[in-house]
Amino acid sequence: MRVTNVFDGTLDAADWSLGRLVSIAVKPDDSLLWVATSTRADFPTGTKSVILLRRSTDQGATFGAYSTIMNIFDGTHGIGAGLEMPTLLYDPRNGRLHCMCISNADQPPGGFWYGGPVNSPFVWSYSDNDGVTWTAPEYVYLGAGYFNYFISSGGGHYDPATGMLIMPCCARDGTAASGRRHSPFALVSPTGNPGSWVARTQVEPNTDQGENQIIADGGAWWCLTRIEAAQPRRLYRSADQGVTWTRVQSAAPLPQFGCNLGLTVTDIGGLPTWLYTSPVRAQTEFAQGININTPRTRGRLLASRDRGRSWAELVSLTTSSAAENGRFFGYSAVRASDTAIYVGFEADTYRKVNLARIAKTELA
Repeated sequence: MRVTNVFDGTLDAADWSLGRLVSIAVKPDDSLLWVATSTRADFPTGTKSVILLRRSTDQGATFGAYSTIMNIFDGTHGIGAGLEMPTLLYDPRNGRLHCMCISNADQPPGGFWYGGPVNSPFVWSYSDNDGVTWTAPEYVYLGAGYFNYFISSGGGHYDPATGMLIMPCCARDGTAASGRRHSPFALVSPTGNPGSWVARTQVEPNTDQGENQIIADGGAWWCLTRIEAAQPRRLYRSADQGVTWTRVQSAAPLPQFGCNLGLTVTDIGGLPTWLYTSPVRAQTEFAQGININTPRTRGRLLASRDRGRSWAELVSLTTSSAAENGRFFGYSAVRASDTAIYVGFEADTYRKVNLARIAKTELA
């Protein structure tokens, strides 16, 4: 396993670093890799965030210069027009790279996407030249009766069986500024063209479920989601491309440490394998007084070969060292090429975004 630093910064007074939240996309042949994060526009003391991208042509060993995917600060959106939680999605049919994120667009001063009085849009852009240049951002809404809440920053998914592009997201019910309950959705598009994104039905209404990931495998879609009350993560299956969902009981439900999760499916040793990233033993270590200011510690890569019913740990992604908060493992993303697995994660207590590359031959 090789670990490379992709974004590095110093915390500001509001606990936001140069790189915060992470998403990955990679070409199947491993020829090009992208890592995105959100950052303060006038780092380190600013209040506006934009979406940054770095590209690698050598499997994540080195990265090119920073570039901007989206920045909607055109003077019309007010003080709260930040962009966060970037989600990358690569379409192998035409090579188009998509990015969708949450925004504070149209919120009044002091308003914020998760509780403000205005339904802020998701923001979407795409690149047809490998992420060098991007289209003008387009606003995306889930529809009447729902407040956009967040995009799950781990990454979108392409379903080769149906040709659908899938962006996992979450919305709050109703129109009130507070007291709404939120649950997962899938934003889908058959083409990835402007105006083509539509919302499927809620995975399970009124359950206060948070970040989620959606993958396609075995002729179905699968949604792994987080419950707000710190219960084990829940797994759902859809046989009709996200129109209806059924909860699946796992033999050993995944414990829940931290918010975001990474999930993807790939072939390892000739078998379809689900890969999942999250912290481990986080709350226990925090309770034991380990010197770290967050319970998100000790990242791990887990695998399932029975479609989420059971899981086994493959790789430990962080060290046990206290140096530079070596245990810390924040929001993460996992994606795979034909030959390697990539895990991006917040490190060093939000000061860095790191990328781990694991050759599939290491796991055979």
